[in-house]
Amino acid sequence: MFCGGLHPRCGAPLHAPATRICLPTQFAQLSLKASRSQVRQRESVPNPVVRAQAGAKAALADGPEASATLKFTKGSAHKLRRVLDQIRGRSYEEALMILEFLPYRACEDILPTLISAAANAKENMKMSKLNLYISECYADSGPAFKRFSHGYKGRAYKILRPTSHLTIKVKERSRGGRAAQAAVAEPVAAE
Repeated sequence: MFCGGLHPRCGAPLHAPATRICLPTQFAQLSLKASRSQVRQRESVPNPVVRAQAGAKAALADGPEASATLKFTKGSAHKLRRVLDQIRGRSYEEALMILEFLPYRACEDILPTLISAAANAKENMKMSKLNLYISECYADSGPAFKRFSHGYKGRAYKILRPTSHLTIKVKERSRGGRAAQAAVAEPVAAE
């Protein structure tokens, strides 16, 4: 079954194995001869950089957001992400409760950062903590501390102690929720 795509270097259909060897010069010639269908096909593939830029523009359009960053914290980014995936998109109060009772050491770093982000939102942008939710949270890996442990026969073993950078961004939920709609509907029904 033909899936419609072509191999980028040799031009063979994707379902069939490549029948000829692709040389760099052939790749350059093929990339110049790209048809419109191939260009459309490439544009439809999601590009993470474009998505990140589009997300940043959408964030500016939706409203202000406050953030807090913790840098060079001990522990790997993978272990922080395990906890961040649990609280992403949740309300501020719900995230606080989750972080209090999760049994991971990463919660000790995430909790003060979340509290700081909420304080930044309240003090700098006059947002209510009751309406806050976690719009974005991520952990990036930082530099690793390099240590050495002694081994047998005079050898040294490298120990890498990873660090990570944590960022939490909070936004205020729109006031057009159910409570606001109910408040508007009640006076209309009374008339």
